[in-house]
Amino acid sequence: MGERGNITLDYGSDKAVTFYTHWYGDTTPTVLKGALMRSRDRWDDEGYLARIIFCDLVGVEDFKSTNGYGIYPGSEGLDANYMSIVVDMPQCEVRIGNRKWSFEEYVEDDITGDLVRL
Repeated sequence: MGERGNITLDYGSDKAVTFYTHWYGDTTPTVLKGALMRSRDRWDDEGYLARIIFCDLVGVEDFKSTNGYGIYPGSEGLDANYMSIVVDMPQCEVRIGNRKWSFEEYVEDDITGDLVRL
């Protein structure tokens, strides 16, 4: 049950962190798009960009909740109803399945149809 989804931040050299949502996996493409649009001046600041993406995923209404969201080391074995979104932090790229965009292309593209339900 749920609409599970993941956004994985890939830092290269086998270093990654994954943000998980239990109820809003169907919104992860648009959440990421909004976070990237809002944080253009932080695209080169991996720490701030990671925080902005996670805060936008959780939202103000769930910020103090004790369930529904998680942060996991790595990117393996995660539960999801949708294909994971991978944010390549060093390359400033987004990948969903076999599709790839630069951050700039991602915020300009209509990406909602590109997320495939598993």
